[in-house]
Amino acid sequence: MPNRKKPFSVKQKKQQMLQKRERKRNRSGELQTTSDEGDVDDAIILTGDFQEENPPGLNVRVAKVNQQPGSQQLHSKAKNEYDPNRYRLHFYRESKEELKLRKEKASLPVEAVPEEKLEMSLEDIYRPGSELDMPRRPPWDYTMKKEQLDAQEQKYFQSYVEKIFAAHQDSEDLSYFELNLETWRQLWRVMEMSDVFLVIVDLRFPVLHFPPTLYKYLMEELKKPIILILNKIDLVPPPLAVAWRQYFSSTYPSLKVVLFGSSPRTAADLERMFKKKKPTKRSKYQICYGVREIFDYCSEVAKGEVDMTLWKQRLDAVESGGALPDKVPIPPADVHQMDGHHVPFKDGVLTIGCIGEPNVGKSSVINALMGQKVVSVSKTPGHTKHFQTIFLAPNVKLCDCPGLVFPATAPKVLQIIGGIYPISQVSDPYNVIGYLAAHLPLIQLLKLRHPNGETAKFSALDICEAWALKRGFFTAKAARPDVYRAGNHLLRITLEGKICLRMYPPGYVEHKKHFENLAETKQLTAELEQLEQKLHGGASEGERNPAKGSDDDDDSDTLSTEEETDRQHCFEQIAGSNKFAALGISSD
Repeated sequence: MPNRKKPFSVKQKKQQMLQKRERKRNRSGELQTTSDEGDVDDAIILTGDFQEENPPGLNVRVAKVNQQPGSQQLHSKAKNEYDPNRYRLHFYRESKEELKLRKEKASLPVEAVPEEKLEMSLEDIYRPGSELDMPRRPPWDYTMKKEQLDAQEQKYFQSYVEKIFAAHQDSEDLSYFELNLETWRQLWRVMEMSDVFLVIVDLRFPVLHFPPTLYKYLMEELKKPIILILNKIDLVPPPLAVAWRQYFSSTYPSLKVVLFGSSPRTAADLERMFKKKKPTKRSKYQICYGVREIFDYCSEVAKGEVDMTLWKQRLDAVESGGALPDKVPIPPADVHQMDGHHVPFKDGVLTIGCIGEPNVGKSSVINALMGQKVVSVSKTPGHTKHFQTIFLAPNVKLCDCPGLVFPATAPKVLQIIGGIYPISQVSDPYNVIGYLAAHLPLIQLLKLRHPNGETAKFSALDICEAWALKRGFFTAKAARPDVYRAGNHLLRITLEGKICLRMYPPGYVEHKKHFENLAETKQLTAELEQLEQKLHGGASEGERNPAKGSDDDDDSDTLSTEEETDRQHCFEQIAGSNKFAALGISSD
């Protein structure tokens, strides 16, 4: 006889549902505070704003993103069990009131701003001399116990974060920055181990990704050389790339600045960039711009104390299309010994540290230096969880640090456009679309028609609604235009570079003709065109840009005029009173 089910009261059912909601909040990254004794894993999960009776500690709303599958119960994990969420991104979470105000702002008409508003300097973003500093690792030695060292770093980091939030509690200019101590610890270890640093930035927003405090700490305190890599040169026209290189070289004379691109090509105007696809690589190995310049500077830093022959042979093989070894032999003495006192070129090995914010292309640069894919690449911020070591040669190794965001006063919308904050976690994409429309001819680029008539002015919500109608994004039940999905889609194609927003250095608009006529600009354009032709295997312009209607354009984001008119008319019928008109079914 089967066992009878035990009685289950309504009170027990409510308790079960409360526990289920708590587990769900824990997985999706709800609000938290951290105490003095515990780390992030021992956080207290809250369901609302902070109250006075909250336990002492870091009184900051934090959003945990990139949740990985793991233990569901907050305190049920074993002490030595691996935590897959240890290194995930932690950002300040905005309140519901802030999101509500931003959504109201998104319903207002978008006003275009002058081109000079795209000019941005390091002082505008980081305010040198303010409290927006980077956290330094507290002094330590091998005589300290693990618990003692962990408590010391926790106390210091908590004080560091509270100082920043206290200085900006009455303003909204503070941008997203990393609040996970574990990620900062990865940076500390990479800085201790490395002999030379590759600081990688996105050439579309270089001042957003290069904090002066990092430069000051590495160059003035650690006395270690830096190579600033202006990555993604294929998304910026050559005159602007040259202007940014001159800006950083004049601002920091001792800084080595290198233009870099893993898919080198000359960037076109906005309309052609929106239609143009990223070329498919036909070469066996990576064809990149700037690799040889990085090698030459690293050889100069090594000063003959490190044999760079094998790395040079690897680069020569990539450029000539020769065979590469499957694996680089790793020296048996590769042990990460870190003791506060750095020994340059220890054991005859040059250690190169790669530092950069999320989504600037660190992994792509490493693959280019290696000549083949050795680390995975993703558009999702925080893809690299902890620092990893890759050997370019037996005596040359790279330390790839996970991307982390330094404290700054940059516009949050600019951080989202730059891929620093995960698009999947953006609650309000409309404000970001409004920022794009104010700085770019977005409506003309997307060829949108206003949902309420041609004479009406576009707001950010109107742009999303018009794009939803054009692309066929509708809600499942009511068949209304899915504005959130449309806004999310626009952000994703912006991240890919189809909608290309580029920041300018100070004075660029006034001196644009000067940069266009520079010999340096003409030389860069010729080199990129040569590499682009090599990337396509010598294909002609007609082969690189297939005729309209070919198979390569089937998934394009643009439509022909007739297709757009027919599709728009069909969607207007669907959104109207008769939801079945597109199927030929009468409303009667």
